[in-house]
Amino acid sequence: MLETKPETVTVRLLKSTNWTGDGAFRATNSWLRLSTAQREHFNLIQAQNDALALGARRAFEDQSKGSPNNHRTHLLFLGVDGLPQTGQAWVRQGLLAATVVIPAVTPNALEALVNAINKRVQPPERTLVAPESFPRIPDLLVKHASREGEKKSCSIDKHQPAAQADRSKRLLYKS
Repeated sequence: MLETKPETVTVRLLKSTNWTGDGAFRATNSWLRLSTAQREHFNLIQAQNDALALGARRAFEDQSKGSPNNHRTHLLFLGVDGLPQTGQAWVRQGLLAATVVIPAVTPNALEALVNAINKRVQPPERTLVAPESFPRIPDLLVKHASREGEKKSCSIDKHQPAAQADRSKRLLYKS
């Protein structure tokens, strides 16, 4: 990620002692009390799983209590896993802006194992699965395009279909 991010994006990495919402809350809450964190301006928080994103959100909300004009009360929180009962439900409830749905890998692993045994075929060292956004990227763009109410210079993903790219000129923003 750090190698491929645009130069205009600044990343702050926080580590939790455990991968739970409470662990993310404690790590984020501790960091937010630092004077250096008080001076930082954030646009979004992305976590390695949906529960971590919710824990970080709780910490930012606690820190922002009583400050409705604080920009941190309007942050976007993004998670990963996208399970229907948690991450996707939290997106529907507005607790997360989006989640990355990671498909189940067990079927691929079992197929590789069966092929290795039956056909004596060495499985590949890596098998990649394609994650998906929830909500889908076009829906996410429409949902959050007017969130800030300001239009910034646009950035089009060259991999988008042309029809979506034309519509996206109004929706994708680059700060």
